[in-house]
Amino acid sequence: MNAIGKVVILFAAASVSVLGQNDSGPKSQDSGVSPSHDLGGKRICIPAPEHFTNTMTRFPQIAGRLLASETPLNEVLAAHIDDSILPLLKDGGEPDIPFYTKASVPKHLKSTDISSEEFRALAAELKRQPPLALQAALKKQETDMDSRISEFWGVSANMKVGETRTIGHFNEQPNAISSLFVTHSEAFGRRFLTIGSMSLVHVNDRLLFLYVFRTTADPQDHSAVIELTKGWIARTLEANR
Repeated sequence: MNAIGKVVILFAAASVSVLGQNDSGPKSQDSGVSPSHDLGGKRICIPAPEHFTNTMTRFPQIAGRLLASETPLNEVLAAHIDDSILPLLKDGGEPDIPFYTKASVPKHLKSTDISSEEFRALAAELKRQPPLALQAALKKQETDMDSRISEFWGVSANMKVGETRTIGHFNEQPNAISSLFVTHSEAFGRRFLTIGSMSLVHVNDRLLFLYVFRTTADPQDHSAVIELTKGWIARTLEANR
């Protein structure tokens, strides 16, 4: 499949959307999406992780924040936040969101059947990527991401991607593989550390990207990300049997 290299590049996301911005409210965004999706005639279900809520219809402004940094080459299907944040959203609250997830599909493959052999080739290519390949991919997108986030908030984000690296792979299965990463970034004059996971998931002949993001002060705080990722992938695979 000649799309392997392109998919690996698309399999990179920024996490600056966790930041609240007190000086300017976000523009509203039409983000209504149901948990079940028609991807080129194939029905794909994306359940929320346990104790997480999908924001796409219930909290469209929050969903807009989580979607603002996503490359337009991907279509976001779901964006979830930790249920512990829900009480802070009353009366239009705009808190920081330290733990959230996104699910997306590369637009150029939305209606394309992906065989098991092609998925294995993608997984193998992902594992061959050097630890700093993610940083290189994000740096190439930095200007565009900054523009999208600044436009969303109506104020300059001045986003900068700092040291970013993949720190290992886990949860390898015939139809899923996850990478753990850490990234240092800056936006709106604030610096933050994010530990996250990126998962390639193969369901019903379609390729999904599942992301988990957690901002933290401890660069070793990755157990919660791994646990959530494993549980969410298991729920997704089960929902599509």
